Amino acid sequence: EDGCPKGEAEVKVVGDHIVLNDRVYFDFGHARVKHRSWPLLKSLATLILSHPEYVTVHVHGHTDEIGDEAWNQKLSEDRAAAVTRKLSEYGIPSSRLDAKGFGKGKPRAPGKDDAARQENRRVEFIIVRKGAP
Repeated sequence: EDGCPKGEAEVKVVGDHIVLNDRVYFDFGHARVKHRSWPLLKSLATLILSHPEYVTVHVHGHTDEIGDEAWNQKLSEDRAAAVTRKLSEYGIPSSRLDAKGFGKGKPRAPGKDDAARQENRRVEFIIVRKGAP
């Protein structure tokens, strides 16, 4: 109405997934959430807090295929845990969050080029609603 384009919501729910309009950023090879991702995670926390029917939100960490399996598994677990800690700082009770790492075991994109690696390094958010089986 005011002539300005409407921006895409930072977080939205698609089925049982929460989809972010950006990724969660980490330093290479580390699990500390970068400051640039804090506002996005704050928006995510606001969404979760506004939906008490979201009994649990699973936070799934994934890596690309670079590095050995044990390293990637640990890194993905640590990154998922770091995201849940940040969400807890924004008021989400830890009882509503579940962190799990999948290492390089569930790639989203085939291939070993930079674009595929970027797509496979991710954090996903899956909702369990009240009354869900």
